[in-house]
Amino acid sequence: MRALEESILRQDPGLLPRLADRPATERHSAGPRAPSTDAGLAGRARELAAVDDVLAAAARCRGRTVVIRGEPGIGKTRFAEEVLGRARAAGFRCGRGTWDPDGSPPLWGWTRAARAVFGSDQALAATEGGVRDAASESYRLAETLLTAVGSGPPVLLVLDDVHWADADSLRLIRRVAADVADVPVVLVVALRNSPADADGSLADLLGALARLDPLRIDLAGLDEAAIVSCVAVSTGVEISPEIATELVARTDGNPFFVTEVARLLASEGALARPDSSVWRTVPSGVRDVVRQRLAGLPDATSQILAVAAVAGRSFEPAVVEQAAACSPVDVDEALASAIALGLVDEPAPGRYRFTHSLVRDAVYEMLPAPARARTHLLVATALEDAHAGRIPDHAAELAEHYRLAGTAHARSGWTFARRAGESAATRSAHAEALRLFTLAVELQERDPLTSPEERESVRVGRGRALLRLGRPIDAWPEFATAGTSALRRSDPAAAARILLEITHSAVWGWRTRAQVDHAAIDLWNEVLACRDGALTAALRARVEAALAVEHLSRPDGADTSLRLIDSAVARLRTTDAGPQDMGAVLQLAALAIARTDLLHRRAALAEELVERAARAGDECAGARALTQRAGIRAEAGRLEEAHSDLVRAQQLAERHSLPQVLLVSGWGLALLRQVHGDLAGAEEDIDRLERLEHTLATPGVGIGLAQRTTIRWVQGRLGELEPVLRQAAAYQPSELRDLHAMALVEAGRAEEARRMLGPWGEQPAVIRDYLWISLTVLRAWLWLEFADRGLATDDAVADLRRQLTPYADRLASGGLSALFLGSVSHTLARLAAADGDPVAARAHARTALDTHRSLGLEPWTARTEALLARLPD
Repeated sequence: MRALEESILRQDPGLLPRLADRPATERHSAGPRAPSTDAGLAGRARELAAVDDVLAAAARCRGRTVVIRGEPGIGKTRFAEEVLGRARAAGFRCGRGTWDPDGSPPLWGWTRAARAVFGSDQALAATEGGVRDAASESYRLAETLLTAVGSGPPVLLVLDDVHWADADSLRLIRRVAADVADVPVVLVVALRNSPADADGSLADLLGALARLDPLRIDLAGLDEAAIVSCVAVSTGVEISPEIATELVARTDGNPFFVTEVARLLASEGALARPDSSVWRTVPSGVRDVVRQRLAGLPDATSQILAVAAVAGRSFEPAVVEQAAACSPVDVDEALASAIALGLVDEPAPGRYRFTHSLVRDAVYEMLPAPARARTHLLVATALEDAHAGRIPDHAAELAEHYRLAGTAHARSGWTFARRAGESAATRSAHAEALRLFTLAVELQERDPLTSPEERESVRVGRGRALLRLGRPIDAWPEFATAGTSALRRSDPAAAARILLEITHSAVWGWRTRAQVDHAAIDLWNEVLACRDGALTAALRARVEAALAVEHLSRPDGADTSLRLIDSAVARLRTTDAGPQDMGAVLQLAALAIARTDLLHRRAALAEELVERAARAGDECAGARALTQRAGIRAEAGRLEEAHSDLVRAQQLAERHSLPQVLLVSGWGLALLRQVHGDLAGAEEDIDRLERLEHTLATPGVGIGLAQRTTIRWVQGRLGELEPVLRQAAAYQPSELRDLHAMALVEAGRAEEARRMLGPWGEQPAVIRDYLWISLTVLRAWLWLEFADRGLATDDAVADLRRQLTPYADRLASGGLSALFLGSVSHTLARLAAADGDPVAARAHARTALDTHRSLGLEPWTARTEALLARLPD
């Protein structure tokens, strides 16, 4: 068997039909031409030269990503293998990984590539210290991988069949590709270009890669000259240019299709005779060509290959033996025939695979549906027997086979899916965990014996995966469904624990701004209304704190939030609560009272959170607490202290690979550069942070746009952003509607803006959270523009003045994320002047001037000086 395989890999002409048995017109005077390395790559010289340039640059520490795309069978894998060979010859450390269409373990391709480069997959080992969210884990893994490159020879990582990769692998590609420019690494990403394959996470990956200036190689079909070489390699026969032209017409030059058609024609002795009737029976689809080639195999061989196709593109002979109920000799003979025909190869000892997914699909589809279902059951049983001691490693594969085995096996399917999902979650492979828990939910619907507790466990698993993927809004319905189920079976403690899953690591909440979920409030209240003793003090306190957060966006929710927070904190302070419970409640309390009118309470909570993290030595919690305190300090006018907090938070985030904290601290530091007049530096920071957002697959909520807007505003170019703001405001009206209107005003379209907004009395209230001051100041500036043009009534100015007066000593800092609009006193000066109160206007202006000068805000100092000069004495 080994000798046969080696002959196949050498493409030994001796394995082909003997030339003597062929018509003379098919013989070449010199016999079959010996295959050459370049023959299989005919027509790819220009693309290979471009890759050579990339390899040369990487050797000088200028890495780059190469994206190879093309239709199935176009030669992506062969091209990638050639790149590997050239890189090895140039002294690169090389690794290749791929994924299977039937599903692969999380990071499977990455793991194989890293093992080949570094001698182990330790660089991709699970993180210590528990489960991390998806963005943090991909950030950490990319950092670890690139650090492992070290100062040794350059590295080539080839990732093939990326269209079948799991979402966690795609996320890691984004992160690594973003950082290869300054390291000796070439990352090759090969995938199909079919629109059907480019959806979801894959489309996001392609968009992110496009921003990084990769070398794009779009492989097209072969021309006639290349087909002559391709056919010579695959059949040992040289064809004429006329035959090559005919093959181009039939196959569009697809190398795999060309090879299959040529082999089929050669086996019938008709390759060089286009007038033969065989040419007229050649199917038009590549799968049909493969099926026609398979038709000549003995029935026993076809049946064994069919079982192998059900097992997957890659398969183990032992599993096929048991599932097909045949002897090892029978399987060996079937595989030998398949190898001789170029349908199967052996990429690793004891592990076989179909040479192309199209071959596997053609064989699989030859089985009738009922036979497929039965065979999936047989394969599942064989897998369990073959891997009895390592079932967890094959749980995902077993879940899929039992799913395809039919409804009667749904219970086995969801049980294995849940088991595999839990395993994926422990490795922080949350996208894979989501897929598996979603499969478990679907299969439980087919299993009437599933208990409520079993359904709850699967829903919680799915919710956790969504939460760690940065999708809390989608996670909540899963927890709500499971929590409601627990309440209906009279287990409020279980319901509380389930619902509280949504609060884990909820530094920035789990609702969108302005969203009030009344059903969720009712559900939390139902938990709290349970009988005495059903909840521990710590559990009740955490539920109260979570309910307080739900009231944040209610116009009349402040008093309720405060009451619930006071009750929760008091409950824990009077009991023997652990630091973890108190920390969780305080974190929720900080979210629940993130309101402008509660700055003093927020400040005290932030101080306690920072101190608690320091005492516990929890630097991750400390980093998050520092970003919260920085926003509060900025609003209070303590910009130097806020800057210090952000720098410390950023250092801790870099040490512990906390990308969300890196983003929040980065946005704050960018905004501070802007307010001090360093607009160019701020724009550089914004570009860098937006790239980080895209590579993490965690798109922002308009922070970069808002910061660019204020820069353009200062530059007198806000009108340029009107089209972008119009589109963004449709998705985030509460934050961007007034900003879009201001862009219209700056573009000379004030009347259009006024019509868009409607009367003053119909303006929606600004949510009373940490953005309230900045958004209200923005609204004041907008309506002052209307007033200057006679487009606003006096009540708008008076109302805005009344709303902002209590906050005259604050800065409109936008939570140190967006829309820094100076001292509130500056805006009050303008409002007082428009309201006919020049004395108050000058007083506010002088206060604003003192504030801006004391903080060293030169641009704002100049702006307030100009305002003061315009005001009447």
